[in-house]
Amino acid sequence: MIQSILNISDFENIRREWDKLYMMSGASNLFLTHRWLVNWVKHFGKDRWVVIVERLRDENDFSAAGIFQITEGGIGFIDTLYSHFPGILHEKGRPAPLQGIVQHLKKGYNAAAIHLVESPKEDSSLAEIKSAVGMRWQILEKNVHMMRSIAIQGDFESYLNAKSKKLRHELERKNRKMEKEGVTELRCFEKPGELEELFKVIEDVENDSWKCKTGTAIISSESEQGFYKSVFKLYSGISAAKGYVLYHKNTPVTYVLGVVFEGKYYALKTSFKESVSNLSPGTVLFFRVLEKLNSDGTSISRVELLGGDARWKNELCTDAGSYCTYVLYPMRPLALLYVTGYKYLRPIIKRLPINEGYLNRLRRMTGPYQ
Repeated sequence: MIQSILNISDFENIRREWDKLYMMSGASNLFLTHRWLVNWVKHFGKDRWVVIVERLRDENDFSAAGIFQITEGGIGFIDTLYSHFPGILHEKGRPAPLQGIVQHLKKGYNAAAIHLVESPKEDSSLAEIKSAVGMRWQILEKNVHMMRSIAIQGDFESYLNAKSKKLRHELERKNRKMEKEGVTELRCFEKPGELEELFKVIEDVENDSWKCKTGTAIISSESEQGFYKSVFKLYSGISAAKGYVLYHKNTPVTYVLGVVFEGKYYALKTSFKESVSNLSPGTVLFFRVLEKLNSDGTSISRVELLGGDARWKNELCTDAGSYCTYVLYPMRPLALLYVTGYKYLRPIIKRLPINEGYLNRLRRMTGPYQ
């Protein structure tokens, strides 16, 4: 039986069942844990979320569970600003009940589209989705992107040796350049009592960052600040929060805020001061962090870089995976017309010199079919 949970108190009260299912699933993902998701709901959920659970046997236990965000464009996994590698928790060895959940969302919420964001872009994943939803749904593949990570091998020299000679020289050159310009120090904030000091540092850095100008910084809104402060408070309380700050001439110039979970350091948010961009502060920060993690005998075995791809991530990473959003559209005339146009007309239109304002009006007209 598939059910919906819409009340935050009810969601909080199923922690035992959710945690038990997480253990049974064999998953290893911070963003599928009850602790993380409840915190997200409290800060961003409002009335725009729904938890779907499936019970097969004992009504007190779940066989599958997932959280979905409700938007004007349909229903989907939580967007990637605050969640990565989303999915449906289910018992290991048993396929996710995707068909039942999709039908439940369609019937209960009249979903014009269902967005399975950050799904692995693999033939096996697509085949699994097609098999689950059958012929009643059309599938579009959108927003293809790379997600990169860095394996921590316990030997920084081996990590550098695995890079090309040119890239290794460039990384070491940037590190030496900053040291030559003045004293450089890496500090790790990880105790609950360091929260206020850390976020003053973050504010100082972001006030001089491009993210502040584009509205994507932590300090861009009170909700962002509240969310990330609560993340640090929650996870520093269990010795899992780590905010690394690089100081240059006794002044903070860049930071990365993250959480350690099951041997992985999830780099949630990072930024640097534009006034010292000539010193490549972001690259030097991660160079120093990787050097520290490889020499400290840490339990961290991987750094997840998260977010959109970038040149510096490509340079530092040891592994990468391809992800995309699979958008499911029910077999309706308008949806069929849109999917056909997206697949066959969009590539042609993109090559034509069409006014951007016209394209924006067309996007608004198509509503959820975007």
